[in-house]
Amino acid sequence: MSALFDVPLFEHEPLTSWFARLARANSAPNSRVLFRYLGIDRAAFLRGDRDEIARVAGQVGRSEDELFARAVITNDNASVTVAGATFGKRMVVGPRRLRFCPHCILSDDQDEGLMHGARRRLRPHWMFLSVQTCPVHLTQIVEAEHVGLQRHPYDLISQLEVVAESMPELILESVPRQMTAFERFVCDRLEGRRNHGDFLDTVTPAVGITACELLGTAYVYGRDTAFAGLSNEAMVEARNTAFDFIVRGSHGFTELLDYIRSNGRASYAGGQALYGKLYSALLINFKEPEYGVLRERIRSHTLKTVRVINGSEFFGKVTDSEWTTVSALVDATGSSDQTLRRLLVEMGHLDSVRQKDGEQTIPVAVVENALGKLRDMIDLEEVAAILGINRMHAWYLLKGGLIEPVVKRDGGSERSYRLQNRYSKTAVLRLRDCIMKNTITPCSKALVPISKAVKLANTSYVGILEAVIEGRFKRCGRAEDEGIAGLRFDPAEIESLYWKAPGSALDRAEVRKRMLLTSKAFTYLVSEGYLRAERIHLHQSRAPVWIVAESDFEDFSSKYVTFALIAQQTRCSTRGLGRRRQDRGIPLAFPEDKVDQCIVERIYLPI
Repeated sequence: MSALFDVPLFEHEPLTSWFARLARANSAPNSRVLFRYLGIDRAAFLRGDRDEIARVAGQVGRSEDELFARAVITNDNASVTVAGATFGKRMVVGPRRLRFCPHCILSDDQDEGLMHGARRRLRPHWMFLSVQTCPVHLTQIVEAEHVGLQRHPYDLISQLEVVAESMPELILESVPRQMTAFERFVCDRLEGRRNHGDFLDTVTPAVGITACELLGTAYVYGRDTAFAGLSNEAMVEARNTAFDFIVRGSHGFTELLDYIRSNGRASYAGGQALYGKLYSALLINFKEPEYGVLRERIRSHTLKTVRVINGSEFFGKVTDSEWTTVSALVDATGSSDQTLRRLLVEMGHLDSVRQKDGEQTIPVAVVENALGKLRDMIDLEEVAAILGINRMHAWYLLKGGLIEPVVKRDGGSERSYRLQNRYSKTAVLRLRDCIMKNTITPCSKALVPISKAVKLANTSYVGILEAVIEGRFKRCGRAEDEGIAGLRFDPAEIESLYWKAPGSALDRAEVRKRMLLTSKAFTYLVSEGYLRAERIHLHQSRAPVWIVAESDFEDFSSKYVTFALIAQQTRCSTRGLGRRRQDRGIPLAFPEDKVDQCIVERIYLPI
């Protein structure tokens, strides 16, 4: 049989509130006296010690589990567990503070179904600073201050008696107030209801509250603003703004993260640079395991959408990112920074050699490809050794286009090739095989070496090698183990490769000379079809040249004329001709930027 007169335990009522009413129902002036009477360790009971709670349960004939489920447990790290959920000490009021809704207390006093003096009970949401509105009366929750509150921790009835004289003023302070969606969410979760989107419903209430506070602060006030430094009104705005996003689920959560990152200078250095004090707060102030899900959600989404590089700090060292930096590749290979950047530009992984905003990033997936090319690189000396020629002849092949640098400078010209000193070993070996497969061994002593063959053919070193590659020589031999330097040619076969130039045609140089055309103009006119020309071989072992028939040249020159030719024939300067053309409104026959000179139709002469 119970030794104490029991009182009802209301739904969601904290254990300490029930015990305060139990004390009054059993004629104790406060809970402190009842603790002493029962021999209960008061401090341990208020901390949520299960053994002490079991002793009380035995005294009233209640289940230990039933009472323990309502305990307000103070943990070693000063956090508090309420209704099975743990909250940081900054989220809840301390046991010696009094925070309540006066209208709820007035309603309790009118409940005649309970023993007089044991009617007032604590509502869980009064303990939470983020809830400032009573969900029943829609009025302001107030906080009373009095030195006597210190004597009655978690004893609501005794604390209210201490501030009884101030109750009229406190009732006046509890003005009507609109309850926010965020406050409703906190109250719902304290009472076990989940209907707030797939993100908030899967995390603990403390994590949900923290997410709204930290992300809302970064969204509204910037990522370099700390939540703790905000005013009460600013805190309310931050919580509500973030909740409006997060209640939509994971999509709203990630949209909020994307906005926070975009509201500042882009950086790939890691979490601190991307999220500011939002990141540092989660890293330093919320180390409890339950916040791991929030950190992981932020980390996983960021790594999917932002080029966070390996080695960065983002709730731990980033090792599984899809991105790395050129500097990391330089360290891994020992190659020069500029060589690597040119290679990556050629591969299409960088837009330019020069950095734009900080460190350039590249996908980890392309690193192996880049490393493969680096391992395949050789210098010009190695090119010469593989082909069996000296360095000067290797340079001839480079200028002639038979070998190409792996990396080209922007706007590279022939002179800029002098700055390139790395070539593809695979491509050089392929070139050697293409040449050697069209040779025969052993070779006759009547054949001459390549140096003499070049003179007999009146061609270039590259030209005669191109003829070998194309298989034009039927009796090209080679000495054993000598490479290109060991090639041998038949003088009679060389002579047979000469062709006669067409008698009634002009080559490119002659056409330019007669009309005083620029090189760029000739190329444009031919490529666009204004001047008919044909590429033919004047000599089989040389590169093809442009040939223009006399009749085609006459047709073109009878219709068009250059300012340079007019100036030569009339002794008038090209600048003067230009002024006259503008004054008379004579149009140019071709865009000046395409031909690098002024060309007009002859119908406008004289100018």
